[in-house]
Amino acid sequence: MRTIHQVDDHTPVRGARLTVHVGGHKENAATAGALRALGVQGAETMAAEGYVLAVGEGRDGRDRIVLSGADGAGTYYAAQTLRQLVHGLRLQGVVIRDWPSLRWRGVMEGFYGPSSSHQQRLADLDWFGRHKLNSYVYAPKDDPYRRTEWRKPYPADELARIGELVRRARENHVSFGYVLSPGLSVRYSQPSEAAALTAKFESLWELGVRSFVVAFDDIDDQRWNCAEDRAAFGTGPAAVAGAQAHLANAVQKTFIAVRPEAEPLRMMPTQYWGTSRTDYTRRIAQDLDPGIVVQWTAR
Repeated sequence: MRTIHQVDDHTPVRGARLTVHVGGHKENAATAGALRALGVQGAETMAAEGYVLAVGEGRDGRDRIVLSGADGAGTYYAAQTLRQLVHGLRLQGVVIRDWPSLRWRGVMEGFYGPSSSHQQRLADLDWFGRHKLNSYVYAPKDDPYRRTEWRKPYPADELARIGELVRRARENHVSFGYVLSPGLSVRYSQPSEAAALTAKFESLWELGVRSFVVAFDDIDDQRWNCAEDRAAFGTGPAAVAGAQAHLANAVQKTFIAVRPEAEPLRMMPTQYWGTSRTDYTRRIAQDLDPGIVVQWTAR
């Protein structure tokens, strides 16, 4: 018979054969002492999402497992690594110091054709967490409420499904990003369009989404959706770039900048590839708010 004691006040359990310490220096005051007993350096100086996993017998003769992250995500990743190491009832002594070389690691679901089912997305988010991926961007082309019918609010049942995805992403330390693609019908010169964008983002914010993308990919960068845009911005790819920057800047100013918890706004330009300069890319570089991150493939 095995007895497991869960202690929240960090008080050691007398007579315990094995003590598991979970939490970094900001989460668990006992972790530092446990690492010292094992002769292992902590995660205090590590980058975000870094962690230390240590298993062994301490200098005091007690067996310990220590999962210490630079932050909550790091501790979570330490647990994922421990899960991979455990086979049966035995675990060899080990010390792992690990941190990511890439800030963002994940998947954008933005392909054409039938998209993933709701259950598949939930399973994907669990898989991302187990394998230390930290980013999922929701951009299925067959969701009409984020592309062809982007101005319309989501029906309650659709919004509830997205909310479940957002919660599952948070449980797995995955940032849930939401992409709105208004380019097929947007009227850049109309203030009501920026208001419609932020209204849609507001509905997602209420679900817990903190990462947003305004995308202008897969549209014609030499046509307007209304005569007022031509009069306001001119003609040609550079004019379209100026209009897109104008709209993204409005979202940045009225929605992102006033929410400290928001991640930086991302913008997918119509020209999102290559390394050569064009009239379009020069205008984007000139007009776009420097706080906005531009997505780029560079192929």
